[in-house]
Amino acid sequence: MIDILLVLWKVAAYLGFVALLVKLKPRGYDVMRLLVLGLFVTSMSLLLTRQVVGYASDGAGWAFPVSNETLRTTNRIVDRLLLVSALAYFWLALVRFDRFSKTIQRSRTTLADQVEQKRQELRTAAEELNTSELHFRELVEHMPIACGTFDKNGTLLTWNRAAERIYGYSEQEAIGSCYWELLSEPDEVELFRVTIQSVFKNNRAIDHIEWRDRDKRGKVGWRMGNAFPLGSPDGEVHYCIGMGIDITKQKLAEEACLRERELLRRLYDLHERERRSYASDLHD
Repeated sequence: MIDILLVLWKVAAYLGFVALLVKLKPRGYDVMRLLVLGLFVTSMSLLLTRQVVGYASDGAGWAFPVSNETLRTTNRIVDRLLLVSALAYFWLALVRFDRFSKTIQRSRTTLADQVEQKRQELRTAAEELNTSELHFRELVEHMPIACGTFDKNGTLLTWNRAAERIYGYSEQEAIGSCYWELLSEPDEVELFRVTIQSVFKNNRAIDHIEWRDRDKRGKVGWRMGNAFPLGSPDGEVHYCIGMGIDITKQKLAEEACLRERELLRRLYDLHERERRSYASDLHD
């Protein structure tokens, strides 16, 4: 009885192997799958024949008229079938694992190629950006008008040669300083700050404005220029560029012309009063 149960247990184990084999479904190996399934059918045929397990009902229970030698022989056959099936299953698992490893390797190679391509694109974009920034800096540096870049707090970030020439502050002295506190007259600092802050607030340039400021020596001069925002992808204005030319000489010339015109007007008025007075005296 124990031998028969052992045989049945081995058949159940073999059935589990076959179930796992069917679940794997390895492509391209149908011959091996059919071989393993054939082994299963053969073993089941042996176990289900009366040469292996026979039974009869004698009215008092089940009887198994099977000799011990037959059971031992059947056990050896089933053991060998199970061994062959297990080896076949193991071989198919190795083949499956090898194919899976090759697929992973190909995926890793493809992913590495894509990452390298993206890195190359990023390097190219970075080089182009650096080149554009260098060109922009060279352009600003050699512009014949004063130019400075500053943030919302007025902190100067760039300062070109024309600004050095007009104001007397070197690039090292100007960068990091507050734009309006460095250049504005004490009584015009707030007005200057509000005007520049409007560029950040409204995201709109201010064109052709005239203002008065002072240089490093404290000498007051007149400038004319623009202030415009530098936009960013998020739509916020983080920086502003101020450009200006020195119009002090023109302003002084205009003031001299106004003074001369005023002097000429007064002389003309004086002349007219004297002429009328002289004419009145002659009439009398």
